[in-house]
Amino acid sequence: MALSNVERSQLPIDRVTRAEFQATLMHARTNKWPEHWPEDVRSISLDGLSLIGLDHKGNMYLDGERLYTERRLARQERVIAWSLVFFTAMGAIATAAPLIFGK
Repeated sequence: MALSNVERSQLPIDRVTRAEFQATLMHARTNKWPEHWPEDVRSISLDGLSLIGLDHKGNMYLDGERLYTERRLARQERVIAWSLVFFTAMGAIATAAPLIFGK
C-alpha cells in the first residue's frame, strides 16, 4: 500500500524505538533534565522554538539576533601547532640544503 504525501510527512525523520520515544515523552512530562546539564540550563518550550530561525546560509538566529560560535584553539593546541610548523620548516630546510649548496 502506497503512503499519501500527508502520511509520508508525518513519519519521523529518524526511526526511534518505542522505548526511546516513551523516554522522551516521560522527560517532557516530568520536566527532568539530564543530570550532566548545568543547573541553569533548561530545555526550550514549544513556544520558545518559534524564536529560533535560520537564514539561507545556515546562520542561526535567536529572537532576531544572530548567534555566533567561536572556534579557537586552546593555548596548548596553539603551542603544538606552531611547534609542528617550526619543525616541518626546519626539516624542509635541512632536506633542501644539500640540493642548494651541492653537498
